Amino acid sequence: MSESRVRNKQIKVYVTEREREELRRKARKCGIRVSDLVRDALIYSDDLNIVVIDFKRLHRAWLEVHRQGVNLNQIAHALNSRGAEGYDRRALDRALELQRDATLRMMSALISLRDEARRHHVIIDVEPLDLGDDEG
Repeated sequence: MSESRVRNKQIKVYVTEREREELRRKARKCGIRVSDLVRDALIYSDDLNIVVIDFKRLHRAWLEVHRQGVNLNQIAHALNSRGAEGYDRRALDRALELQRDATLRMMSALISLRDEARRHHVIIDVEPLDLGDDEG
């Protein structure tokens, strides 16, 4: 690399083959190199509109669903090895209630994500979860 080179810092960006071809097509259309297209679009364009959708709530809900799933797995293992008489029914009911609550929080997080995406004109199709009405 030349000592006199003005741009001497490199940033690597990974893209799919389709994305690479799209960048090449746009650069050819403008009569410039891909690096110039990307630089101009990202640094010098005031028209750039980046939408960031926060997945933190969804991630927390997923972690809780996972934790409760692990709990249910442990309960199922205990029931299979000791039988139903060897397990506390209240503990089982509580674990099932926690799993249901975690699932509802997950659905709420997905709906919030869908609503935030819609505000930015991005459509995410999330069907409501039918948990049924039987509580026993």
